[in-house]
Amino acid sequence: MTEKVWLAADPKPLAEWLQTDSESEQHGLSRKYRLLNCACCRHLAPWFGDDRLTDCVVRAERFADGALTERTFGKWGESALTISRRKSAHPGPHLRACEAVCGLFSYRFVTYPTQWHAWRALCSDRAIFGESFAAESEPTLRDLIRDIFGNPFRPVSFDPAWRTDTAVSLAKGMYGSRDFGAMPILADSLQDAGCDSDDILNHSRGPGSHVRGCGVVDLVLGKE
Repeated sequence: MTEKVWLAADPKPLAEWLQTDSESEQHGLSRKYRLLNCACCRHLAPWFGDDRLTDCVVRAERFADGALTERTFGKWGESALTISRRKSAHPGPHLRACEAVCGLFSYRFVTYPTQWHAWRALCSDRAIFGESFAAESEPTLRDLIRDIFGNPFRPVSFDPAWRTDTAVSLAKGMYGSRDFGAMPILADSLQDAGCDSDDILNHSRGPGSHVRGCGVVDLVLGKE
């Protein structure tokens, strides 16, 4: 894997490379992998057809952040499974999306992107979700990996002096609300604090969506 390939490749080799390259530190990356899986699952939200499934994904995110006990997490997994069973008589996109949510709980100890490959294959299934959704899934999932893991060929050194009250407040607000529309404002705040990292500033101001686990937001909040 080279930086050129990383910037141009489809999602599958990106995830496989991350898995291979980080085998010795999988435990430390488990949060990011779990949040990546949650973000990919949220991509299927238009097909949930049940607000309780969104609640299940929220709990999976909280579990990834260590804010939910395993026991409570298991109960939400049972809830997702119950919803899936009720939909089993009606095969189609809603059932498949529900099964994807169940996957967040069935593989809760997985610290590499095994189930993420299942999300990718599922989102690309034109027979289930249609041509348009399948076509937009490839670039979307690729962007999710890059948002969360950044560019491993250019590791960023974050100066604690950039972590001002304003920057932290902005990052906390976006992380809590899951609305990352203030990323360009965060970039301005970091730059005002002396941040001269093009990778951080360009990532914050550039195109593409951001999710929980976003590399820049994690740096500001001091998350692993």
